[in-house]
Parts: sequence; C-alpha cells; structure tokens
Amino acid sequence: QDSRLIMDYRWLAEKDRFGPQVPIEVVVQIDKQKAFLDTLGQLELVQDIQQHLGEIQIADGDNLRVIGSTMSAATFAPKLEYSTPTERSVLNKRLAKNLDAYQKVQFFSSDRQGGAERLLWRISARVEPTEMDYHKVISLIEKDVDQFFAARRNRQQQRVLNWQGEFK
Repeated sequence: QDSRLIMDYRWLAEKDRFGPQVPIEVVVQIDKQKAFLDTLGQLELVQDIQQHLGEIQIADGDNLRVIGSTMSAATFAPKLEYSTPTERSVLNKRLAKNLDAYQKVQFFSSDRQGGAERLLWRISARVEPTEMDYHKVISLIEKDVDQFFAARRNRQQQRVLNWQGEFK
C-alpha cells in the first residue's frame, strides 16, 4: 500500500494536472582539453542525453515509472539544425556568444579541477513518484545514461573504422 504522500504525488503527477514532480538533475561534465567538442557539439550532446532521459522507464514492481519533462540549455537554444559547414559555423558562434545567458540560468558552468577546465551542462528532469528509494532511482538513471554513452562511443568508433576502411 502506498503512503499518503506518494498517493498525493501521484494525483498531482497525472497528465491532466501537473505531471511528474520528483526532481532529478543530470550534470554532463566535459573535459575541455580532452573533448574536441565546440559549443554546438556540446549542446547537441546535451540535447541527445535530454531526449534519451525522456525515453527512460524505471521498473518499480509491476509498474513502469517514467521521466516526465526535461529542461536544459538546449531547450532554450535555437534549433540545432544546419545544412552546410558555414551554417554550422555561424550557429556555433551564436551559441558560444550566449554562454553567459545559460550560465545566468544555471544550465551551464565551468570550473577547474586538477588544472583541467571542466564544462558542466545541467539537465533538469522530473520523475514520477515511487516508493522506491530515491538513491536507487538515481542509480538506475546513472546506469542507463552510462549505457547511452557506451553505445554512442561504439557508434562513433564504428564510423571511424568504416571511414578508414573506405581508404584501404
């Protein structure tokens, strides 16, 4: 039997009311020296992770809990679409010029750790209420995001291998 608090949360979380209310934060940490991503590339990564978060389902007994709304700097950025290298370059410059705006609303930050500059992108999300331990929910989401990164790395490595194979 669910507690009164969980029942109230579920009532609020219904789609015709407010939707999921339990907050989680995902911080994407990019080592500026090791990652060869410009501002546009970083925001594309954040957008991909944000979209992936919206697809995660958490098994909670017989129920599946989902992540409801998500929000990040990519939510407020112009569409990350371009069709030529010039358009991409212009879009990247526009985004880089506006990093202060993302920093003011705390969706972007940077700091130094051990001499290396880290770029930090925050994704805020809301999860459906559950009786499951909050730390377990976070752990499941971390595991899922780690798998997302592993799959992404494998796809990139495969593309490099395919590209190198074309020229042998």
